[in-house]
Amino acid sequence: MLLPQRLEGKPLSEQELQVLRAAANGLSAKETAELLVKSPHTVIAQRRAVQAKLGARNLTHAISLAFRRRVLHPGDPR
Repeated sequence: MLLPQRLEGKPLSEQELQVLRAAANGLSAKETAELLVKSPHTVIAQRRAVQAKLGARNLTHAISLAFRRRVLHPGDPR
């Protein structure tokens, strides 16, 4: 049996940062997928990874934590 991988505290990948920036700019998973030329399923999986790495309860909480921890900055491009 495989144990779940502990992700909290691990650094975000560049792809995860792109997905997080897009979410912070109000883009849906579908819009993000179109912008980044990815599958919507990939975007959703990357959003979940971001949440796990930041220890967030949901995507909104992840965005808030990212700004507080200075992972994201106001005015960051998509």
